Amino acid sequence: MATNDSKQSNIETTLAANHRYFVRQTISTLCGLAIVSFVYVFLVSICQPNLARASLSSAYEGTVSFVIFISLFYLALVIMQLAKLITLHGKITAVEKANVANHIANGK
Repeated sequence: MATNDSKQSNIETTLAANHRYFVRQTISTLCGLAIVSFVYVFLVSICQPNLARASLSSAYEGTVSFVIFISLFYLALVIMQLAKLITLHGKITAVEKANVANHIANGK
């Protein structure tokens, strides 16, 4: 039989592990987005001179399409990663609420 101290210890361990997991995932996601942002800015800055020429010559129209494509891809990636973090936050919060509610209901 598990004692109340071991149950409390298990709850605290679960809550701490969930919190640390969320923080690690958030940091790794934000670092990944920072790297992707640098790559995006680099690609757009390389294409910038050709974007100015595209309005004058049809030879550079592919550059406009490329910049639009990478911009949409970047936007979709950012939205997906932020949605992943929001979903993960909801799951972690649900676990915390369930464990804390049980902990309070048991009088601890």
